[in-house]
Amino acid sequence: MKRIRLTQPGWENYTGALCGGQFVEGLSEELADRQAAQVANIVTCEDAETGFNPSSSQHLIDSRDDSAEVVPERTAAAQEVATPKPERELLTREGLEEIALKRGINGIREISNPMGVRSTSINTLIELILQKQAQETGTKYIPLPVAVGPAPTNTEPNL
Repeated sequence: MKRIRLTQPGWENYTGALCGGQFVEGLSEELADRQAAQVANIVTCEDAETGFNPSSSQHLIDSRDDSAEVVPERTAAAQEVATPKPERELLTREGLEEIALKRGINGIREISNPMGVRSTSINTLIELILQKQAQETGTKYIPLPVAVGPAPTNTEPNL
């Protein structure tokens, strides 16, 4: 049981009933903790003896545990040192085509942009990536053979 004092402007001298308790000039009779919390959730008040706010929201704030250890952030330079860049594995035409099937031209561009290779065609990008890789690694680039002859025709009727 506790007595509370109303402190909200306009309520300091309130006399009457509020949340099942009686108030005389802003000071309550003995109230249960639940009643005091109800009054405090409606009107700004404090415990007459301790001066603390008896509202349930204030109880939640007071019961928070802020004892977590603060860890400083690593700087960008420290992160670069801590994570060495892995050697880039050799790309194959099949691997690039698989990426193109799964992620489209954006997936191929994720590989080509850091190499400085640009194009609007997936096939051209794959060729340019393989050429650039061969140039950087000193390996020999073998382009795909180009089919020579007439273009295939569709002999089946359209249904």
